Amino acid sequence: MFSLFENKVPERWKFAYYSLKPLSLWMADLNKRVDQLRNWVNKGQPNVFWISGFSFPTGFTTALQQEASRKANKPIDQFTWEFSFEKLDTTVLSPAREGAYINGLWLEGAKWDGDKNCITEPEPMKLFYKMPVIQFKPVLTEGKQKGKKGQNLYQCPTYMYPIRTGVVERKSYMFTVMLPIKPGINNTPSSDQDFWTKRGAALLMSLAGEEL
Repeated sequence: MFSLFENKVPERWKFAYYSLKPLSLWMADLNKRVDQLRNWVNKGQPNVFWISGFSFPTGFTTALQQEASRKANKPIDQFTWEFSFEKLDTTVLSPAREGAYINGLWLEGAKWDGDKNCITEPEPMKLFYKMPVIQFKPVLTEGKQKGKKGQNLYQCPTYMYPIRTGVVERKSYMFTVMLPIKPGINNTPSSDQDFWTKRGAALLMSLAGEEL
């Protein structure tokens, strides 16, 4: 009752999934998670998966690699990821032919440039940016994605919630997504991977407050 009065998630409820959200936003998030699973069962596979709505996102990504492994008749440990990014606010009309389209990620420490499909300097005082729909495509290691000529890729860590070190109940780090870096002019610092590593740029599956 004290938790309900203070708008906090009761300790006994946290077995479902860990979150930094207050109770009101946690309940809205829970309903959204249930709706995704219900629609998946009743209406079939969605065109885009809200990956932040899975209690174990790595179980979902592993399943995608297992599916590709069976099709190619290759060991799963020979597969890695290739990522492609849709335009912001794009409506995906059909499921991905390979892998899956996912959404629900937020970028911290950098800004997503929707015109050039790459990360760039964030605006002053703005902490988070919504990421576009991303295609997670399993590929054999020898076909690992490389940046275009003159463009680097940043190995961006993805965390389940803003506490990157994790908590006793649940680890926070999930996987790494390769994000394109805006080509620099005269070797500007932002065109270098180390620049974004020092900035602590990362993807988050959920925020501590309301997600607009």
